[in-house]
Amino acid sequence: MKQSGNSLIEFLLVTVVILAVTASILALAGQTDKKRVNEELSDLATLTATAERALGMPQGHYEGLPGKLIDEKLVPAKMVDSAGHLQSRWGPVNLVPIDVGAKRLAGYSITYTNVPSPACPLLVKGGPKDKRSIRVDSVEVGSFGNINASALAQACSKATVSITFEHHLNEPGKRSL
Repeated sequence: MKQSGNSLIEFLLVTVVILAVTASILALAGQTDKKRVNEELSDLATLTATAERALGMPQGHYEGLPGKLIDEKLVPAKMVDSAGHLQSRWGPVNLVPIDVGAKRLAGYSITYTNVPSPACPLLVKGGPKDKRSIRVDSVEVGSFGNINASALAQACSKATVSITFEHHLNEPGKRSL
């Protein structure tokens, strides 16, 4: 009888240890995700500022994105993969010039692909505030720093998403570099 009591106590102790280790690993994983998002936000800020300085002033003509920035080593080195394409911690980053009304290539968009659900709201909320449009997949969740919290929560609920930041140069009434 005494033997079975010890086995139960040993079993409970082992279970508690396993739960503690699992909780620690999950907490550490959450910190790692937050660290990755913060590093990605820093890279996104650099990429945005570089694109606007190098190609947006004064004419606002974004032809040649992202090739010019990569060739001239104006983007963070860790954002360029071995094939010379923009890359985030989660997958490809697409930086493309866009037409704005009748103005050819007068803006650009940056799209992050394969962003995991936990990182989605952090990247959107921490990303560039003065952008014309912020979309998660095809859902507009913000514009010019105004984030729709309910749309963001719903759009970020899938396992992975694409996030697009769109910028139009010299949009009336909005600050632009």
